This record gives sequence, structure tokens and C-alpha cells, in this order.
Amino acid sequence: MDDFKGVAISSALVDLENRFSVFTGQMLTQTGAAKVESIENPRVALQFDLEKSPPDVPTVQLDVCVDVSKINMVNEAGESQIPATRAPRQLWLIGVSNYEYPSPDDWRVSFTDTQGGKTC
Repeated sequence: MDDFKGVAISSALVDLENRFSVFTGQMLTQTGAAKVESIENPRVALQFDLEKSPPDVPTVQLDVCVDVSKINMVNEAGESQIPATRAPRQLWLIGVSNYEYPSPDDWRVSFTDTQGGKTC
């Protein structure tokens, strides 16, 4: 779980930890990997004020087309748990934020929104 902290913060980190717990609790194993097909429509907000409530944190939002066709979740018997109706390419809204701005090394995924399975 510590590996997640190197790439994610905020709700994205909580989402990853929750998914990991569910998958391991159900004895599921992931095979394959997602592939980024395209990144479009960057929206940049570099306001930085941690004293504000809620704080202003530099964030970049991106529309990301992700190829999920090679990812599978299998149970202990090796049976796929992915619905056959899953779209092979999905449009996700992804945000990256930097609580240590202007440090260039501290950008982390802060949220992901799979947008209800929108395709791209």
C-alpha cells in the first residue's frame, strides 16, 4: 500500500486503498495493464493557498482515453470477473495536484472519475 503514496494523494489514494482491500478480500488477481491512448483538454489551475478552507491546491485536470481491454480480474479458479459488456476504451477525467508547489517532483494523482463508462 505504501507504493500507492508515491503516485496518489487525497481521494485517489483512498480509492486505490479501498479497491486493493476489496480485490484481496475477494481473492481476485489482476492480469494485464491499462494503456493511455490519449490525453486531451488540459485545464490548469495553479492557485496555491493552504490556509484557505478548503485549500487551493495547484491542480491539472485531463481527459484521458484509457485502453482497458488487456486488464482482467480473475478469481481463484481463473474465471474472469469483468463483464463482457465493458467498453475496451474508456474516457476518464483525471486530476493531478501538488501540495508542495512549486516543487516539480510532488505532482500526484488526486482524483479519477471514470465518468460512468464513457467511451473514447
